[in-house]
Amino acid sequence: MVPRDAKPIRAIRDRELVHCLGLFDRPAAWGTLPALKAAEPPIPGLMETLHDADDRAIAESPARL
Repeated sequence: MVPRDAKPIRAIRDRELVHCLGLFDRPAAWGTLPALKAAEPPIPGLMETLHDADDRAIAESPARL
């Protein structure tokens, strides 16, 4: 069963993913995301939910976009 608050978190994570990939002037390789995700502290307004997400949760985002 999915917790009630899981959907909004996924939606925020999906939006952050699109914003991160939009930083690049050409199609970004999937391998660039771990470098952004590893930034300490998380980039405010850009990586807050992605920073705490596991790799599986991030990999599921493109299927919803």
